[in-house]
Amino acid sequence: MSRITVALSIAVLGLATSTAWFAFELRAARAELSALCSTPASAALSSASALPASTHTAVGPPPTSFKISKPALSPDVQPDDPRAYLRASIEAQIPRMRALLEDPDKRAEFLRDSRKGSQRDMPRLAEYLKLTPDEYGRLLDLLAQQQLRYQDSLYECALDSGCDPMPASGYRHAQTDKRELDELLGSEKAQRFADYGDNSQERRIITQLRGEFPDSLRLSDVQSEKLIEVLGEERRRIAREWQGSSGREAATGSMSGYVSYSRAAQNVEQLVAEAGELQRRQRERAAQILSAGQLEIFTQKQKDALDIALGGWEYQAELAQGTAN
Repeated sequence: MSRITVALSIAVLGLATSTAWFAFELRAARAELSALCSTPASAALSSASALPASTHTAVGPPPTSFKISKPALSPDVQPDDPRAYLRASIEAQIPRMRALLEDPDKRAEFLRDSRKGSQRDMPRLAEYLKLTPDEYGRLLDLLAQQQLRYQDSLYECALDSGCDPMPASGYRHAQTDKRELDELLGSEKAQRFADYGDNSQERRIITQLRGEFPDSLRLSDVQSEKLIEVLGEERRRIAREWQGSSGREAATGSMSGYVSYSRAAQNVEQLVAEAGELQRRQRERAAQILSAGQLEIFTQKQKDALDIALGGWEYQAELAQGTAN
C-alpha cells in the first residue's frame, strides 16, 4: 500500500477522532476512557486508530448537541495523564454547562433537540423494536431526559474539585437508565435496543454500502436491517471469545468501513488474522441475505477496509520501531 494511501487513511481517522473527541455516548462512555488510557506513541500499533469497544448497556444514543472540547493543555497536564486530562476537559466546559443547565428555557430546548437528534440518528428504530407511535414517543422522551441527566452529572463533577472524572465521564447513572428502559420497553426489547445502539458501526457501513450498489443490485430496507443485525451479532460473538483470551475488542475505521480486532494482538500478523476471521464469519452470514452480485460488492468492501487497516498497522509498527530505536 502506498504511503499516500496510508497517510490519507490516517488523516481521515484523525478527523473522525477529533470531531468525536469525548462525544458523549452513554452506552460506550467507559470505552471512550479506555482510548484515552491507551499507551501513547510507543504502542501506537494497537491504540492509534482504536475506536470505542462494544458494550451491551441498554442506553440511548449520544446527544448530537453535546461535545467536550479538547482543553488547552498547561505544562502540568499531559495527554498521557487521563485523570488530569479529563478534569481539565470537564472544567473547560463549566461556562457552557452552566448556561445550559441553570436556564429552564435552555434545558427545555436541549430536551427538544435531543429528541430530534434521536429520531435522526436512529433510523427505523420504531420498526426494529416494533413500537407503537405512543411507545416510540415515550422512548424518545426518556432518552432526552437521560441525556440531560448526564449533563447534570458532569456539571456537578466539574464544580467539585474532589470528584473523580473517570466515573463521572463513565456516567454514574447508567444502571438507573438501564432500569428505566427495561421498565418502559421490557427486558427483551431493551436488549434489542442495546444491540441496535451497539450496531452503530455496522449501520454506518451498510448505509454507505447502499449508496454504492447499482440500481440492479439495490439493497432493500429489510435486507439492510437484517444484515446490520447479523454483522453485529458476529462481532459481539467473536468479541466474547477475545474477552475470554484476555483480549478486548477495538476497531479501526476508514472510508471503506470498520475493521474489528482484539487489543491483545501482539503484532500485525495477529491483527490481520483476527480481523480476517471476523470478516469471514460476517461474510458467511451475509451470504444468507444477499444475492451473489450484492455479496461480491460486500466482499470487496471488506477487502478494501482490511487493506487500509493493514497499511495503518504497518505504518504504526514502523513508527513504534523507530521510537524504540
